[in-house]
Amino acid sequence: MTITIRCAGSLEEFAAVETELEYIADTELYLRRLFDTGCSRLDWCFIAETHVGEKARIALWSSPESEKPRDFVLLNADWRNSEVGVGSPATALLRHIEDYFRSMGAESIGHCQDVPPREPQWQTAQTARQQLLERYGYEAVRHTLRYRFDERRVGQHETEGSIAKVELVPITASDEALLVSLVAEVASASHDQLDRDGCAEHGAREHARRLIQDLRDMRIDAGWWRIAYEQRADGKFGDAVGFILPAASADMGTIGYVGVRPAYRGKQHIDALHDYASKVLANAKFPRVIADTDVTNVPMSRAFERNGWSQFGERIEWSKKLSLSS
Repeated sequence: MTITIRCAGSLEEFAAVETELEYIADTELYLRRLFDTGCSRLDWCFIAETHVGEKARIALWSSPESEKPRDFVLLNADWRNSEVGVGSPATALLRHIEDYFRSMGAESIGHCQDVPPREPQWQTAQTARQQLLERYGYEAVRHTLRYRFDERRVGQHETEGSIAKVELVPITASDEALLVSLVAEVASASHDQLDRDGCAEHGAREHARRLIQDLRDMRIDAGWWRIAYEQRADGKFGDAVGFILPAASADMGTIGYVGVRPAYRGKQHIDALHDYASKVLANAKFPRVIADTDVTNVPMSRAFERNGWSQFGERIEWSKKLSLSS
């Protein structure tokens, strides 16, 4: 079967490919946000089709204004076909973008699947999607709970234990070494799979540097990033106890990364950090304020729920390592 792959002729054409009518408008809106923020563009929106009219679509995603894609989004196909992924337009697209990523020097390619399906991508046919990704060599590297900030829930839960006061100080260029050290210390004791795998593969400090750089590829407004210092009885600053690194993408604000040093946990410092990030992101008027934590990270889940966040779904993060010789 001959399969032709081409760039979409228009945003509207791409959004309609194998999309249920009630989701086309959401898909178009999401695409416009990606284009407006430089996270994608029309020549990164691919359509594959056969001579009998079977189609699939896929778009590449990047950090704002980057010339190199990081993930793919908006994968859609005729999921009613039980053999989707075996010589199908969807498989052809996955092969096509893998070659594209490899040509750009990428070491891996990623994709996120929301469970259950919801805006902005409406990833229906969950099982068929998962089977396609697994068949094509993708591994589920992280499973998270998704939280949405809801100002109506702030203060709904009483905080347990004594709360030591902290001062949140904006991070400057001179704090870089301290920031890397703090992130490395927190990541080394993290419950999140992403941190455990990163520390094991690269070492804690290199993992911290990579994580910080990944966040810096997103939108970060001046003054957003803060280091928390414990306040002493005499009113002066004590040790750095943690940090908060808010960030934003095309259509949402997110906590990015937050952590408290192991020796200072149990004093609800995390609540002060959550409170700060929630207010900063809410004031920025993003369409959505969302954050994730691993399903196994019970302490962080409790912190979200104490501080005005509601769980609304789950997310599976998929990844495939690329061989430059393939």
